Amino acid sequence: MDTLGKRLKSLRAADGRTQDEISSELKNYDVKADRGTVARWENDIQQPTLKPVKALADIYGVSSDYIIDGSSSGIVSETAKYKIPVYGRIMPGFVSGNRRGIIGWEICEPDNQYSHEDRFGFIVNGDSMYPKYMDGDIIIARYSALDEIPNSGRDVIITIGKNDAILRRLSLSEDGVILLQAYNQSYPALSFTRDEVENTPVKIRGYATELRRRLM
Repeated sequence: MDTLGKRLKSLRAADGRTQDEISSELKNYDVKADRGTVARWENDIQQPTLKPVKALADIYGVSSDYIIDGSSSGIVSETAKYKIPVYGRIMPGFVSGNRRGIIGWEICEPDNQYSHEDRFGFIVNGDSMYPKYMDGDIIIARYSALDEIPNSGRDVIITIGKNDAILRRLSLSEDGVILLQAYNQSYPALSFTRDEVENTPVKIRGYATELRRRLM
């Protein structure tokens, strides 16, 4: 027999996240539910109220009706929206598909230029890129091949040595020097020669294609 709990369990299995990860994601919707609560919902021991149902529907990309009663008409088309991971930290070993550092998910519409697997989200931390980007903004970015250098003027997510990634505006000189600039002029620009790019190393992990601001 199909139940609300079985639907939730099936949706989470298809999504690929743990109960702890769902519990953490629900906090973004102001829903307090620990792993045990998520487990009780999935095992039909406890029924979620409307607020967590709506949050879970958004997380899984389905309608609230589908979660509540299994209405087939309530399922959002698989081709209508895609979920991409959002990273709070991007570390030097970052590659496409890396699950370390994921703090949430964003819905993206299909794009003729990039598939959802080519994109990821990144949380802006601090004021170095103010006023264009604010602390807490979500950048939707396209993965960059490790040997790919985007054109000058791109806002790139980049790791330098063993440090976590930062967001900077990229400029390239004719002699191959990479210049990384902050929009906030109180932060100094960083420059690297071709040899320094290789030896440091300096790795571009992605470049920004969209800004999503959370209005308070």
